[in-house]
Amino acid sequence: KFIICNNLKKMKKIYNLLIIFLFASCHSQKKEKCLIELEKKLSPKPNQEIVQGEIINIRDNLNCIEWDSLVVVMASNNRELIEKNSNIEIPYSLDINTYFLNDQDAYIFFLKNNKAINHIHIVTTCKKDQTCKTFDFFTLQKNHLNAFVAKKDAVFEVYTEIVTDNKGNSWKRENAIRIKN
Repeated sequence: KFIICNNLKKMKKIYNLLIIFLFASCHSQKKEKCLIELEKKLSPKPNQEIVQGEIINIRDNLNCIEWDSLVVVMASNNRELIEKNSNIEIPYSLDINTYFLNDQDAYIFFLKNNKAINHIHIVTTCKKDQTCKTFDFFTLQKNHLNAFVAKKDAVFEVYTEIVTDNKGNSWKRENAIRIKN
């Protein structure tokens, strides 16, 4: 009788700890409404038109979290590589999928004192037979490194960039993103 009672007490404690852990885990991964809206705005959709000169004002429109800078991370970066190359800490409570769907996918991490406090995942949702224009965040990066932007500078503009490779071949990179001056 004593052993059964002791086991029930232990099971009850474990059950309570499990409930607390699950609640804390779910709570820490909650995304604020303004982040969800920004993620929807920046994630490409079928037949979406992106207007040259369009302004994306993250600085003034993202007030639901306290942040001081952001970093844009493009495809093919896993958590460890992002942390190493960016010198930032990404808590495991931020659930990131490091298996990107395509090379247009990106993460924008919002930082406070070089620690990621939240993020959005920009995912292309277009099928192969659909026209899909994406915001080209790759142009923010210098030499393929992650793009750090201070909050005061987080107002972006869509433009067309003329790119020339080392062989002299040129092409247009439409929907490129740059910091608005």
